[in-house]
Order: sequence, then C-alpha cells, then structure tokens
Amino acid sequence: MNFNIDRYIKKENTIINKLNKKFAAADIESIVINGEHIPFMVSWTIDGINIQNKCITEYSESKIDEKTILEGESWLIRSMINNINKHNKHNKITTFMHNMGNFDGIMIFRNIINIDEYRDSMTNPIIRNNSFYEIGVKSIRFRDSYKLLPVSLNKLAKEFLGQQKDDLDISDGFSIDDINNKNYIKKIIDYCNKDTQLLWQIMDKFQNDTFNIWPNIDTNKYITITKIALSIWKRNYIEDNTVGNSSKFYNYIKNTIRNSYKGGITEVYKPYGTNLLYYDINSAYPYAMMELLPTGLPETVNFDDLDENTNPIEWLNEFFGFLTVKINVEKTYIPFLGLNIDNKNKYIYGTFVTTLFSEELKYAMKVNNIKIIKIISAIKFNKGYPMKKFAHEIYNLRVTTKKSSEKQIFKMILNSLYGRLGMRDDFEKIMFVNTETLQKLRTFEIEDFLNMTIIFQSKNQHIVKITENKNHKKPNRDEMLLIKDFIKSLTKHNKIMNFNKDSAIQLASAITAYARINIDKHKRSIMNKGGEIFYSDTDSIITNTEMETSNKLGDLKLENTIEEGYFMAPKAYAMKINNKWHIKIKGLSKKTIEKEENTILNIFNDNINNINNDNNI
Repeated sequence: MNFNIDRYIKKENTIINKLNKKFAAADIESIVINGEHIPFMVSWTIDGINIQNKCITEYSESKIDEKTILEGESWLIRSMINNINKHNKHNKITTFMHNMGNFDGIMIFRNIINIDEYRDSMTNPIIRNNSFYEIGVKSIRFRDSYKLLPVSLNKLAKEFLGQQKDDLDISDGFSIDDINNKNYIKKIIDYCNKDTQLLWQIMDKFQNDTFNIWPNIDTNKYITITKIALSIWKRNYIEDNTVGNSSKFYNYIKNTIRNSYKGGITEVYKPYGTNLLYYDINSAYPYAMMELLPTGLPETVNFDDLDENTNPIEWLNEFFGFLTVKINVEKTYIPFLGLNIDNKNKYIYGTFVTTLFSEELKYAMKVNNIKIIKIISAIKFNKGYPMKKFAHEIYNLRVTTKKSSEKQIFKMILNSLYGRLGMRDDFEKIMFVNTETLQKLRTFEIEDFLNMTIIFQSKNQHIVKITENKNHKKPNRDEMLLIKDFIKSLTKHNKIMNFNKDSAIQLASAITAYARINIDKHKRSIMNKGGEIFYSDTDSIITNTEMETSNKLGDLKLENTIEEGYFMAPKAYAMKINNKWHIKIKGLSKKTIEKEENTILNIFNDNINNINNDNNI
C-alpha cells in the first residue's frame, strides 16, 4: 500500500532586511526561604551599557529579614517589568535570562500570576518538560538564553567576548547576613550587574555572528537553538519534495519508526587501568548526516505480495527503510544491538522483537551472531543525501574559522538539527486558567481524547497542560474541531497548540543508527590491533592502544592521556589526568564529589573485582 501523503518538509524563502536590536537581558539573585528561592535583587539592561538594578535593601531601611524579603519580592519584579516595558510600550521586546526555564522563570511567573495588571496582559507561557521557554507579559517576552546557547555563562563569556565572568563563591547560596553586610552586598550587586551586561553582549554577538554567516537568520526571533538549526537547513540546504514530514504520516508508520529511535550506549569493559588514551569522535552525529538517509514518503511492504521463492537475506540486502523483526542475538564481548529500556539504550541477548533501521540490522548481522527468526513488518523509503551538504559545509566552517564564538555556533548548529527532527509532534496545549475555568475543563466531555495535568498553581491561578490520550483512538476531524473551539473559548489567545510541524523521525533514527555503527567500527579496530577497551560512551572510547587520528568527520581525535582510571558503571568513573582526579557519578553534585573525593576513590578501588562488562546488559 502506498501512502500518498502530499506533505514534505518545505524549503523556506525568507529575507531579513535588518536585525531586531530591541532586546534586553536580566538576572536575579535569590535566597532560599522555607525551601523556595525568593529574589532579593534584580538587574537588567536594554542596551548592554546602562545597567539598572533594584535590591531589597532599597525596599526597607530596616535590617533585612525573611519577612522583608517575602514582602518585597513582587516589588523587585514589578520594578524590572515596568522599567523595561516603559522603554518599549508598543513593540514586543525579548528579555533574555540565562537558565530562566528552571530557575528565574519560576520566580517571575509566581510574582506576576496574581497581579491583575500583569495577568490580563499575559500570553500563554511556552513550557516543555516542565521548563519555561517563554513568559509573555505586557510588551515583554522573557526567554531562556540557555535554550539558545546551552553552555555556562562563564564559557560563553570566554568564547564570545574573550572575557572572564566575575568570580563570587555562591556554592552555598546567599544568607540574610550576606544581604545585611554592606560591603558584601555591594559585591553581590556588582556581580549581578556584570552577569547581566555579559549576557546582553553575548546575545548581541551571537545575533551578529549568526547573521553574518546566514543573512536570513535573526537569532532574536527564535526560542531554541534547535529551531535555528532547522531554519538554517530549510532556508539554505533542503530541496522541496525530498524529505517526508513525519508529523503527517499515519500514526502506525510514525510510531513504528519511533520505536527504532534511540541514542548511544555507555559501556564498561574493564574497571581499572593505567596509561590509557581517551579518544573522542569528531562530530559523531554530523558525520552520520553525511550518509544515505531515508527520503521521499514511506511505503509499507506487503509480504503476501512477495514471490514465495524470495530469499529473505537477499531481499534485506536490497531493502532500505525500517523493519520490525524477531531475532536471536548470541552473547559476545562487543555487543552491538540494543533496546530502549526505561528510556535507556541497553544491550540485550536472546530472542526478542525490535524495530531497526535496515542499515543497522545489516551491519549487526556482519559483526554479531544474529539470526532473523521473522520479519514482522517493513516500511520502505527512497535513498538520498538531504543533509550531506549541511553537515559538510558547516563542519568545514567550524574547522577553518579562527573565531572562538563562531566555532561554538557551528558546533551547536551541527549537533542540534537531528534532535529537532526527532521531536514528538503530539497534541499539546499549555493554558493559563483560573479555578472556574479549570472546573469547566474537568467536566467537558473530552477526557476520552485528552489528558489534563496541572503543572503550576498559585492561589486562584493555574497552568494546565492538555495532551493527547495515547490509550484512546485519535480524534476525528469533527471531534478535533470541537476540542479546539472549546479550548479557544476558554482563552482570549488564539494560539491553540504547541505543535512540531516539521519533524522527520526517519532521519533522526537513521542518523543515530549510523553514529552507533561508526563507534562500533572504531571499537573493533582497537580489538583487531590487539588493544583493550576500558570504557565507551556515545562518542568516546578509552583504550590502552594508540589509534590513528585526524580532524575529519567521524574519525578519532585524542582528547586526553589518562594516568590512572576507574570505570565502575555507566556515568560513574574517575580519571587521573595531569595528576588531578576528574570524577563523575551521575546523581552526585560536583561539590559533593570534591568533598568526598578520597572516600569515592577508596570505594572504587575496593570494588574493582566486583565489576564486569555486563553492567549495561
């Protein structure tokens, strides 16, 4: 059966005459009271030069205590909002805050949701995975700059501006005594002002550098780096009618392909070693973008139509697409195929059913002892190179540029696109409602189709997320219109859904599969040279064997020489580099690890003999 879905990801033709330079930057310093972060200072700038701020010490001339801070926090937030809004009443002004999504945004939203003046001018916030992406109030759109530049402000200051972020030890947070100390509060104010200024200058540099490279991209119009990467691809590289838009595929096809979409595998092979070499793969996923990828629209294969004399292995060699198969995998020292278990890709042996990209299955059959018991279903695609030019050109730009800021931009763009194409495109609506409207939502007859979750509430105000009920049949057209009309009746805002309109799960799955194939080839090269592997991650290998390196996409580069290393479990290791221990244990903070370094090393050393390479199986 051929699914004639006249829907491809379309090329964008956008012209930008000038950049939007109307933006601001802001920062908040807070103190923990009753387990909650409460602001005691805000700083902002609309031009990167003139920095303004408000501190709780201006709110009260008396000695500051917890009660004063709790009473004054809304005064701080209002002061910032009113001042920024005053300078730009008639046009929207984006105000960036670094890591707003999980920190500053919570404090801002909490302080505006119960103020009539602000609540009436709010737009529905953009929230994903319980993190704020945008909060709109009056003329201001607060956005998280970390979603655009997902590295620390300190690193951004070095790479974009050649500056050093001010150093103030805030690992233990601030205290009431700190705020009442006149000398120390001056340091905090200077620290906050400097961070605000740095952020504005970084976002300005980011906007200018990106526009100089791609004159049809204004970064201030975007919320995430992944959307910028998508626009660069669509405006400069993609051809019409080449890549099917999986958001328009039938659910069976889309969900089947999604079952094959998984990341790399982290694996311990040997728990301890000395004189080791730490290799990274040059741009593992951009390398995979250079390979043959699924193009066109999907076509399901009807096995009843195949000739009865068809040899399944020969048929597989000619097939390109995705297969759901029942296979048997024998145990081996370097396993290859994995399954998604608890949202982690893990090696598995024995007989099981899985969905795979065809080229990954073909490779697995060459390197592991795998028997296909049954091909259950297959989805066929054409072959093409829709991302080869994108990856090749941008990687070459990254290698040749002398500017550290451009290197960082190219790196982020290269590594962001495939993930954007793999995003889910399920129905999702974020609504800002009062208690009365919440009751209407609960009683409306849509519970069979949609799930409702309260993700934030304060007094009479709530943020509600409405998502598709995957255990129920998908709404038909009339039912969907009914749902949309009802939701629209509850809010004055016209935006009905946060919906990923440009997705290509077939590309995302194929790219991650090729990346897994590539690192597996490097592992086997090490073994063929008589070497040993101690630890491997999605795009890195630690071995005792010297390997050939280059700066080509997909090749190895030597990252570090390790004097001594413990590898206890995925994301739990200690490496001695240049006579200094670098320890990582998922779930433990950097501060805790530094404090307990000797204890951790002793525990690792005592348990070497208890570790085997079945940790991830």
